[in-house]
Parts: sequence; structure tokens; C-alpha cells
Amino acid sequence: MIYQRTMKEANVICRMLGLSNAYAYLDYRNEHVPSSKGCWYFNVWCVGNEESLLKCRNYGFTKMYTVYCSWYTTAAVMCGRPNMTVRVQNTNTLNMGRVEVSMNGTWGKVAYSSGWTVQSANVVCRMLGLPNATAAPDLSMVYYKRPSGYTWIQIDGCKKNETSLFDCSFLVLGRSSYYNKHGDAGVICGPPKVSVSFAFNAALMGEVSLVVNTVRAKLGTKNWDDNSLAVLCRMAGVEGPHEVPALTLGSKVSQVEQFLWLNNVKCFGNESSLLDCENPGLRNKNKFGLASSSTAMAVCGRVNITFELTEGRTSRQGMVKPLFNGLQGVFYLRPEHNYTNLAKVICRTLGLPPPSLFVNDAKIISRYPQYRTLGIKDPRCYGNESSIGECKKTIVKDDNTGGLPGLICGKDFYCPSGCACSYALDSVHCTNANLTEVFQNIHMFTSTLHLQDNGSKTELDESFLLRLPLKVSTLSIKGYKIHRLKRVYFFRLKNKLDKLTLENNDLHILDPWFISRLKMSAIEIKDNNITTIKTDAFAGIFQCSSIYLTRNNIQFLERGAFATPYQLYVSLCNQ
Repeated sequence: MIYQRTMKEANVICRMLGLSNAYAYLDYRNEHVPSSKGCWYFNVWCVGNEESLLKCRNYGFTKMYTVYCSWYTTAAVMCGRPNMTVRVQNTNTLNMGRVEVSMNGTWGKVAYSSGWTVQSANVVCRMLGLPNATAAPDLSMVYYKRPSGYTWIQIDGCKKNETSLFDCSFLVLGRSSYYNKHGDAGVICGPPKVSVSFAFNAALMGEVSLVVNTVRAKLGTKNWDDNSLAVLCRMAGVEGPHEVPALTLGSKVSQVEQFLWLNNVKCFGNESSLLDCENPGLRNKNKFGLASSSTAMAVCGRVNITFELTEGRTSRQGMVKPLFNGLQGVFYLRPEHNYTNLAKVICRTLGLPPPSLFVNDAKIISRYPQYRTLGIKDPRCYGNESSIGECKKTIVKDDNTGGLPGLICGKDFYCPSGCACSYALDSVHCTNANLTEVFQNIHMFTSTLHLQDNGSKTELDESFLLRLPLKVSTLSIKGYKIHRLKRVYFFRLKNKLDKLTLENNDLHILDPWFISRLKMSAIEIKDNNITTIKTDAFAGIFQCSSIYLTRNNIQFLERGAFATPYQLYVSLCNQ
């Protein structure tokens, strides 16, 4: 391998080979050095008129181990002007693609640089007999069949009358793809075919993409406003008015470079296409940065809002799911506000009796950005409206912090016999009650549930444990026979369950991760007969003020049963 590669050393090498003066010096990535032979390293400086590299100033030859050989590139030269041709590598459109040049039959890319402009792209289109260029994009994010791996040249600039790209001012790079930090120069010859696509095309809603000659990419949010929204919806065949303003979709953390077709588009609102608005050009990396933490989101036309109740035990109770043009959305409700009138409107819309219970924050919804739609923020109703459309509200984007409220229309519950209940069954204390009656008549939003069996050791089986109220925060089970506590029983409660008490039960097996809750205040397990506590039984508890195990007849405790991701206070007394 030869180090200190310049045109001077390249000329000496060509002279040693009896060839014409060097046209360029190149980099060749040394990736295939035989494992047993290693390589020689030769650091050399030449004036340019030497007959041999050995007559140049050098440090001699150094033997290197194989592991170091791939860290360097081997010197390569091009002696004499090569035969050069141009092509456009594309997918299924002849007038758009990445520009590639051939040097003596070896194809490579053209580096995207400040000299790559529409004027430079025009020369390529002229060489290929295509219409004048309308854009000179950086297509490094578009997948095309890869060339040899070389980036051959960088265009410094073209005038108007060149007949060949090689008549322009250019620099021969000859760099391998390993060292290529440039983009890929591309062309669009003639007017492109541009259309609009949405994340949810049927509803004309969601993250926006531009489709340019079948290549799909996102739209940036700089200067993204209601005028741009009007033009984009016109491209989709929808005229105003548009009920939802222009929205953005993204995260608070800056993302890596995205493939954006356009950014910084300024429209008046009466244009027929975004390309008719003032814009810096398609994928013009010289005019706008491609690093973005947000992309454009749009909703065209009016929005039809309906509701449905889900996850309820009957058709009159459950989570209220708002549907925007048929797509699930979320609510943004303030915990301190009373939404009784909103509940009346929802029950009336669903054709159900007036509400008996409304829970503001029954369930949090978390979804990936591409699946997010819209949300209803702090709706205000008088209670006599026939639909949510008549209420005062704000429609916003789903930013992954919204949720679904809980609702019961009509009195769909009553206090079971043997139980003491608070108003609306928010708190239920049962002693020797019939479990079937209890779970048939309490509702899914009960927050405190105490179940106690004095002496008979009734079996609390899977059919009951899978019906524990979703919003229960305090759960106490005393005096029952439980064959196995599986992860699935309490996993449904992980967002709400705060305190768990298991007392005087016959517990056969505590399964791994039998309880999965990010944060709890206390777990108390005492006076139980426990046959086996499995490995990782408490591994699902990330934060807990205290875990008490007192006077349990534990027959078999597997290794790692109390292994948790964080340090927890665990009290083991008289086990």
C-alpha cells in the first residue's frame, strides 16, 4: 500500500508503467487482503519528475499485520484520459434517476455538491435526448441498483451550452464508497408526475407524502400553513373549507436525515400544485436542510366524528372511542373539569339512556407516529346537543399523550348482596359474597375492591381474576383458594394498580412476572400458604415503596424470585 497519494506520485507510477501521464489518482478500499500474508506499507513523497518511486523521499517499506491492512486504502491511478459515458440509473421512470458515469467501463456515481444545479442536470438530459431538467435532486436516500462503489466525479459548475457533462468544470474524486460522504446527484428531465398520499388515504388524513414519478417521500414543515394545506388538498381533489388546520407530526428528539421531497414551500392558497408555489426545488440539499424532527400532517375537508363503546362488559359501558372519518382517535380531557354534559351528548348519540358515570382518564393510548390520527381537546357542551359537532371543541393532532374516557349509560350496575358500596360503586367491600354476582354487577371503573371469605376458602379461579375492574387501584383478596397467579391477571391493571394485599389465602404458585406495574406504593403478602414462588416472580415491579412478606408458609422458593431491575425494600418475616 502506498501512502501520500497526489498527482505527483500518480505521474511517477504511470511513468514506471510506460503509460501516459496520470489523469487522476484514486482510492481503493483494501478489503480483501489474504489473511496469512499481511501487506507492505510504503509512505512516499514525490516531486513528480522521478523515474521511480524508490527515488522519491520515503521511509522505506513496513510490514503490517492483516488486521491493520484494511484500515488504509491502496493507491490506484488512472493513466491517460479514460473513455467516459453517462447514464441515469432509475427504477421504472426513464426521466428521473441517479446520474452515473463510466470510466473505461466501470460505472460510478456523481457526487452531489454545490455545483450540481438544474443547469448541470440540463446537460445530462441533453446528452440523453430528454426534455430539459426541472430539478437536480439529491437521490442518496432512494434505493437504486448500486454501481461499483466509486464516486467518480464532482461537478463544480456547468454553463448553458455544453454538449457533454465532461465539458463542464469537474473534479475527479475516484473515492470508494467507504469514504464517500457526498450525496448522489440526480436528475428529473421534463415535468414530473406529482401526486399526494396520506397515511390513511381512505379518510384523507394523516402524515403527508409526495409521490414524484412513483418515488414516495415526506413533506417538510417549514412554512407549512393553511395556504399550503389548501393547495395540497386541491391536489388530492378536495376543495375547502377544511375543518382541521395544518398540523405537524414528529417527536421532540431530532431525527436523523429523512427523505423529504420538499421543504420551505410558500403558497398563496390558489395554486393548483405545491410545485407552483415558491419552493427551493425537489430534494434540493443546497437550499434546505434535510434533517427534520417533524413532517407535515393534513386532514382534508370536514371531519365526521362518531363514537363507540369498547372493552365494556355490556353494550352500555366501556371506553369511549372517538372515530374521525372512521379512524380511532383520542380525547384530551382535564382531570379537574366536569364533563357530565359531554357524557349526555355521547349517550344520546349512541341511542342509550342518560349517563350514570363518566371517568376522565380511564385509559391512556400510546401509538407509533404513523398510526396517530386526531384528538378532541377539552370539549364543552350544554348537554342538549344532538351531536358532538354542536359542542365547542378543538380538534388537535394525537401527540401520544391522549386517552379514552370511561362511560356508563344508564344504571348498568348495582351493589351485590354481601357488599358495602360507595355511590356509583367506586369502592366495593365484599364479605362472603357470591363471586358470580359480584363480578356480574360491579362495573369496570371500580377503583377500590376488597374481597374477603371467612373460613370457607372459596376458589377464586381464572374466570373471576380475568374480570377484575380495569381501573382498580387498591385490591385486597383475603381467605380464598387460588391455584395460580399468572401474569395475565394483573397485567391488564398495570397502569392503575397501586396497592395489592393478599392475606390468608391458599396460593399454590406465584408465576414469573405475576405482577407487572411500573410504580406501586405497597405490596403486602401475609399469612398465606404458598407452595411455590417462581424465578422472577417480582421482576415486573420496577418501583415500589415496600414489599412485605409476613408469616407465609412458603414451601419452595426458586432462585431469583425477588430479582428486580431496581433496588426495592423487601421485608421477609417468619417465612
